[in-house]
Amino acid sequence: MKIPRRLFTDNEADRLASLKRYAILDTPAEKSFDRIAGLAARLLKVPIAIVSLVDADRIWFKSHFGLEANEIPRFPGLCSSAILFDRPWIVNDALHDPRTIANPLVSGEFGLRFYAGVPLRTADGHNLGTFCVIDKKPRNISNEEVSLLQDLAGLVMNEMELRLATRRALHAELRVREQQISVDAAALVTEAETRRRFALDAAGIGDWDMDLRDQRTRRSLMHDRCFGYSDGAPAWSIGHLLDHVHADDKEMVEKKLAYARHAGSSFDVEFRVVWPDRTVHWLLSRGKFGVDSNGQAITMSGIYIEITDRKLNKKKLERLGLIVEKARTPVVLTDALGKIEWTNDAFASLTGYAMDEVVGKSPIEILQGPDTDTDTLDLIRAAVRNQRGFEVEIQNYRKSGESFWQHIKADPIRDKKGNVESYIAVQSDITERKNLEMQLRKKANFDTLTGLPNRHLFWDRLDNAIRHAHRTGKKAVLFSINLDRFKETNDWFGHEAGDRLLNDAAARIVACVRESDTVARIGGDEFTVILTVVEDLACSATVAEQILFALSRPFMFEQSVMTLSASIGIAVYPLDADASEDLLKYANQAMYEAKHSGRNQFNYFTQSIHEKVQRHLRLGMDLRQALVRDQLDIYFQPIVSLGSGRIVKAEALLRWNHDEGRIEPSEFVPLAEELGLIHDIGEWVFQEAALLADRWSKQYDTPFQISVNKSAMQFESNGKRRSWPAQLKEMGVPCKQISIEITEGVLLKDSRMVMETLLQYRQAGIEIALDDFGTGYSSMSYLSKFSIDYLKIDQSFVRDITTSNNRTIAETIILLGHKLGLKIIAEGIETAEQHRILMDAGCDFGQGFFFSQAVPRQEFEKLLMQSLAQ
Repeated sequence: MKIPRRLFTDNEADRLASLKRYAILDTPAEKSFDRIAGLAARLLKVPIAIVSLVDADRIWFKSHFGLEANEIPRFPGLCSSAILFDRPWIVNDALHDPRTIANPLVSGEFGLRFYAGVPLRTADGHNLGTFCVIDKKPRNISNEEVSLLQDLAGLVMNEMELRLATRRALHAELRVREQQISVDAAALVTEAETRRRFALDAAGIGDWDMDLRDQRTRRSLMHDRCFGYSDGAPAWSIGHLLDHVHADDKEMVEKKLAYARHAGSSFDVEFRVVWPDRTVHWLLSRGKFGVDSNGQAITMSGIYIEITDRKLNKKKLERLGLIVEKARTPVVLTDALGKIEWTNDAFASLTGYAMDEVVGKSPIEILQGPDTDTDTLDLIRAAVRNQRGFEVEIQNYRKSGESFWQHIKADPIRDKKGNVESYIAVQSDITERKNLEMQLRKKANFDTLTGLPNRHLFWDRLDNAIRHAHRTGKKAVLFSINLDRFKETNDWFGHEAGDRLLNDAAARIVACVRESDTVARIGGDEFTVILTVVEDLACSATVAEQILFALSRPFMFEQSVMTLSASIGIAVYPLDADASEDLLKYANQAMYEAKHSGRNQFNYFTQSIHEKVQRHLRLGMDLRQALVRDQLDIYFQPIVSLGSGRIVKAEALLRWNHDEGRIEPSEFVPLAEELGLIHDIGEWVFQEAALLADRWSKQYDTPFQISVNKSAMQFESNGKRRSWPAQLKEMGVPCKQISIEITEGVLLKDSRMVMETLLQYRQAGIEIALDDFGTGYSSMSYLSKFSIDYLKIDQSFVRDITTSNNRTIAETIILLGHKLGLKIIAEGIETAEQHRILMDAGCDFGQGFFFSQAVPRQEFEKLLMQSLAQ
C-alpha cells in the first residue's frame, strides 16, 4: 500500500538514517524496555503499551505489552501521525475524532478507541518512533498522566542511548586490540626490515635517523606531522625533540634516552608532545643507538607513531575492562558464521576452555550437553542465520563435564553496508540464580509435606490437561478427594500422626494412577487427581475404586492403628464443564454429595447435584438474614415425668419459617455450623429459653427447666464469648432452670476443655443431659469421666423397644444410669406400649409424640397449664 506523503516527516531520509544508527530494529525483546511498557500499562490502567519505531514502510515494536503483533504496516498505524509532532498526540475517542474516524484500526476488527503517544526524540531532533498507550474503550487522559507518559518516553530514549553507547564501547575495544597487535608486530621486525617498512608505509608512521656527531637528521614528512608540522619542521635535533615534549613527561624521556645512549641499546617510550597550536598529543617512540668500536653512541634512529586516539580509547577500555573484570563477565567474539575468533580470561574461568582450545569452533559445539535445550539452540542458529542478535538463558556444560546455566546476549557487528562481520556475545553464570529459582519454583509449586504439586501447580496442570483434551478430542477427568473424619483422627492421635497419615495417603493415591496423571494436595486433607487422555469413563470409575480401597487399608503409626476412608467427586471435561475453575467446583460438589451420602464412595457430577448445591448456597445467604427478618422461631417439646404424668421440663427446638416454607433443622442446622452462624443463633436460643424458663417458673409457682442443645462447634467459642452461667446471673435467672443437651461428638473434641466447661456448668447449677446415648463411640466410658445429670435413650432403641434385644438395651441403660446416680429420659415415645415398658423399667422421664410434638410457645403454655392442673 502506498503511504500518503503527508505521513512522512520533512527530513525523512535523515530520520531513517538516525534510526539505522541505533541498530535496534529486528532485535530480540529486552527486559529494560518491557519493564517500562508494563509500568505504563499499570500506572495508566490501560491494556496496551508499546515502544514503537517507525521504519520506512512499517512500524516495528521493540516492546508490545498486551499486544501479540511485532510490527504493522506504517499506514494505517497512528504512530506515523504521532511522529509528525514534537508534542504528545492524543486521541480520546478515535471513533468520533476526524483525524482517525476512517482509520482501519479504528473502524475495523481491532477496534482502537483511545491513543496517547509521545515521540521518541533524539538529541539532534529526529522523532524515531513513539512511546504510546492504547485502549479499546474511549477515555480521557489527565495532564498528570500525559506528563508521566513523557517521563516514561524519556526513560525509553535513555535506554536506547545506553544501548548505543555500549555497542560503541565494545567496538572501540576491538579497534584498540587491532591497533595494539599491529604495533607489537612492528617491534619484532629487524632494523633493516623496519627501515624498509618505514620507507613504504605512509600511513601514519614517521621514521628518522640522526648522526649524533653533527646532529644531521634525516626524517620523513610523517615524522614532522607527529609534532604538528603539516609542511615539515624548520630544523630538528634532540634539543628540538625535548622542546616539544610535555613538561610532565620531559624528565622521563630524558632518562630513557640517556640510559639507552649510554648502553648503546634500543628504547621504547610513550609520551605527550605539545604541538605549535598548543594541543597535546601522544606519541610512541621506538628507536636504537648505534655505537662505534669504542662503544660510544654515534647514531640514533627510530620511528614515531601518533597514538592519541589509542590512548583515549585505552582509557575508555580500561574503565570498561575494570567493570567487566569486577563483574567477571565473559566475552566471546565470533565471525559472521558463529565461529569463535577471540575469548577473554573470564570465559576460560567460566567454561574451563582456554582461547586456543575454542578458536574456530562454535560455542554450541563445545558447550552443549544432554540437558541443553534444543529449542534454545535452534533459536541461536536461526538468529545467526538471519544475521540478528539474540538473548537467551541456557543450560550448558563446562570442560569438566559439570553443567551450569548461562545468560548470553549476542549482538551483530555490521560493516558500513549493514552486513554482519562478526558477533560479540556477553555471557554470565546464572547457575546460582537458576538454582534459587528452582527452589522457589518448587516451594511455590509443590506441597512441603507430601512433595505433591500444590494448588498453584494444580491449576497449571489442569489447564494443560484441558488444552490437550481439546486438541486430541479426548476427555480429561478430575477427582476431588477428601479424607473422611480426618480432623477427628488428627485431634485424637496428634498432628505428627496426622502428617504421617497424609504422607501415606498421598503415596497410596499416586500408586493408583499413571505417570502421565497428576496427583495434587490443594488443602489440609484435600487431594485432586487429574486423569489425562481418557477415552472410556469406566476407566475413571476403576481408578476411583482402587483409591478408595487403597485408603481403606489400615495405617500404622508407632503402636497405633488408624483407619480411614475417603469421599471422591468426579467431573469430566468436556461433558460437565469447559473451564478449569468450573471443573473443580463441580468435582467438589460431587465429593460433598458422596460425603453426605455416607462417605467411603465416589460420585460423578450431575445436574441434580448442582441444583442441590445452588439451593444450599441460596439457603446460606437467606439464613444470614433469618434472625433479622424474624424467620427463626423456638418450639418446645414437653418432657414428662413418667411417675406423675406431668410436664416438668421442655426441650427448646429451633424452627425456620422460610419464605418457601418450613425448612427442617436437619438441613439448616448443619448449614449454620458450616457458615459459623450457629454461635449467634445458639446464643439467641439460650437467652430466649432462659427468660421463658424463669417466667414460667414464676408464673406457675413451680420449678421449671428448659433444655437447650449446644453443639461441638459452640463449645469451641467458649473462650471468646461470655459464659452462660455469667449471662444467667446478669439476667437474674437461676442456673437450675436451664439444662444443656450435648451429644457424644462434643466429648470427642477435647476431653480436658469439655470436662472443665461441664464442671463449670455443674458448679453453677446448670444440669447436663447426654443426648442420643448408645449410638456413638465408647459411650459407657464417658459416664465416669464427665459431669452428666441426664441420659437420653436414643429413639432408635425406643422405637423397637417391644423387641427383646432393644428392650434389654433400654433396661440396661436405665439400670446403669441409676447406679451412677443419673436420671433417664427416653426419646421418641409414640405408643402406649412403649410408655408402659419404660415405666416398668423405671425410666424417669419421657419425650415424644405420645405426649406432644414440638409446638410454638403459646400452644406449649396451654399444655403446661393443663398438665399442672391435673
